[in-house]
Amino acid sequence: HAIKGKVIAKDVIDRGPAVGATKYTVGAHHLTLTPLEARDYRGMDVAAREKLVDASLAEGFVTTATATTGGLGIANVDVYSNGMAAGSTPVAGTDYKVVLFPKGAPVNPDGSPQVSIEITVRISNGNSPLIAFDKAPLKFDQGSGLVSAAEITEHMTVTDVEDDALGLAIKRDYTILDAAGQPDPFPIDKSKLGVYKVRYTATDSHNNVTTADRAVVIDDGRYVIDPTEKVIIGARNFIIDQRGVSATVSAVRGASFAEAFDFDGNDLSARLDLDGGIPTGYVAASAAEGNYPFKWMVSGFSTRKDITGTVVAAPVIDPGTKDSKYGLVASHFTVNTTDAAGIVRAGLGAYVAKANARVFKLVPAVADKDVIVHNYGGFTDAVGSYPITFGIDGIAEAVQKATINGIVSQGTLPELVAPTPLEVWVGDAALKPASAIDASAYDIRFGISVHDDEDAAAGVDLVPTDVAATYVGTPVPSVIDADAVGTYRVHFSVEDSDHNVVEADRVVVVNDGRYAIGTGRILTATSFVIKSSDVANSPALYDTQLLNKSAARLIDATTNASVTGPELFIADQGSYSSATGVYRVTVAGIDTPAGTITRTIEVEVIDDTDELKTAPNDPNNPNYTIFGNHIDLTPVQAQAVIDAADAENTLLAALGVGARRSEPDGTLSQLKVVVDSDDGFLSKTYMNGATPQNTGTYKVTVADEAGNISDVLTVRVASGAAPVLAAVPSPLVIP
Repeated sequence: HAIKGKVIAKDVIDRGPAVGATKYTVGAHHLTLTPLEARDYRGMDVAAREKLVDASLAEGFVTTATATTGGLGIANVDVYSNGMAAGSTPVAGTDYKVVLFPKGAPVNPDGSPQVSIEITVRISNGNSPLIAFDKAPLKFDQGSGLVSAAEITEHMTVTDVEDDALGLAIKRDYTILDAAGQPDPFPIDKSKLGVYKVRYTATDSHNNVTTADRAVVIDDGRYVIDPTEKVIIGARNFIIDQRGVSATVSAVRGASFAEAFDFDGNDLSARLDLDGGIPTGYVAASAAEGNYPFKWMVSGFSTRKDITGTVVAAPVIDPGTKDSKYGLVASHFTVNTTDAAGIVRAGLGAYVAKANARVFKLVPAVADKDVIVHNYGGFTDAVGSYPITFGIDGIAEAVQKATINGIVSQGTLPELVAPTPLEVWVGDAALKPASAIDASAYDIRFGISVHDDEDAAAGVDLVPTDVAATYVGTPVPSVIDADAVGTYRVHFSVEDSDHNVVEADRVVVVNDGRYAIGTGRILTATSFVIKSSDVANSPALYDTQLLNKSAARLIDATTNASVTGPELFIADQGSYSSATGVYRVTVAGIDTPAGTITRTIEVEVIDDTDELKTAPNDPNNPNYTIFGNHIDLTPVQAQAVIDAADAENTLLAALGVGARRSEPDGTLSQLKVVVDSDDGFLSKTYMNGATPQNTGTYKVTVADEAGNISDVLTVRVASGAAPVLAAVPSPLVIP
């Protein structure tokens, strides 16, 4: 007897009673509807019943159909009862019962179908509201007042499928979050620059809640807002006194108030870095006056923010706060009574000029502003010290100011002479330059002279011990020897009895021959060893390579700062090329006030080796270089090495080991090389008659005889030839 079995996937199935001539089956799914959708499913009218049957995917079957119908017939499904009465309001979160049955199935005495299923219609809370921003972040120009609720909710829409269809209002709210992500009770002040995080909330009639975050930017032109990468970088220019320079990323970040955020207001400042690093010449405590470019970036993003850091030599600076658009600098000044009378007659502009008071724009887009005088301190032509306070036009004195001392003196300025550079010789006594002094003669005030006309006339002229002398940066070591080689900056200051102050700077050069001394600048460069394959592939690049590899440096003899650019150059390449040999290269620098300084060094180009190591890469000390190859030997060759009269040197020769030291006079000296440890290589036998033995790889440590530098090379002893590894093509170029 052939039958058919049908598998269906339904939440509820009823196969009917086991009696009767005709069998029916019905199946359907439970339903979930929103309150809005449920309005079309209420009651027992035909349309509602059909929607319930269709939406629940109800199916009915006659399972005793004849062979002419394939043994399985179709029965239409209808609704027997509906828990959602006509005209009722379906309540969210409530379950309603609906009874379905196959048409044609037998009925009970009470009229109810014998075959039926009960499905559940759950009324959900509906769709959550949607928050959309047509402008993110929200940006306001810096100004006065607070950001209003109307302004903070501009350029956004809130929609909800059910509430919009029913004409119901959606509840809206927002919260300003602080840096810790906690609610901030204070509104956003338009005068306070920054990026603020605002969390918006929408609640529909079914208590569905949606939140969305958006950054709100109070800007004066310092923020870069990239709509492609959705990142915000803010920073402003800054001014800093020469003595306060700290050449670190964190210091520059603090000075420029750099910060970064995404468009949701999440803080990305921890990922800030400087593209290109610290600019050349921006060095701690001795950076030359001028503008230095910085480029802020956020790791993982291509967006950049360019700013300028300006280094000034001014004792009084008001760099401003994060909200400031301007910086103010001024200097103390000293004049005699005649000049003081002229300043008084000329008016307030003369105070500005004499103090060299200046306003710097920290945000390029803002308008220029002038220096003003808030208080001239009662300045007259009488001898004394007067506090003069400068400000910025349009900015309150309480916000930004610079107060300097204007000193009126009876007489002329004292004369302070500090010859620079001062060379202290610690090298070979036979090579000591005539202008250099011995280390034993050095004192921080060596060779300075000081004089004041008025004090001398009074019989109490100034003497060198009246001069205040301090090191700027690293001081000269107490023991001056070869370990002290280097350059050191000294600052001098002296005040006469009329309170006139003069200052001077010089550079002390502790020299063993590594520095070439000019009249206003100092030059250094170090000899070096390079593999033939590492030589630049174009002669046009030789100068750059020679300057970089020799660590060439031209130094200002007053500030100890490096002089960069075309003033440092290669005067003679000495026929330098990739061919092996020793080349005498001449490095040169422009001296001041005129002339050229030169230093000749040796550059040795060696055959390509597997290893080349140089340490400690310090221009003030000898640099040591060691080089050699990893080798493969047959057992016969290895046996020949250890059978040699001088096995150690035979091994060194096989390894191709060499060592060099850079000397103060710019030459390279060849050092004796020894085997520091051989991993047992020299103590084994490799041929037992005709039989190889002790094959393997040995690590041989080689070093110069004094132990200044070492490296590890490998000796592989194997019976057969080493495998050949070829990389073709080389280089492998992948677009």
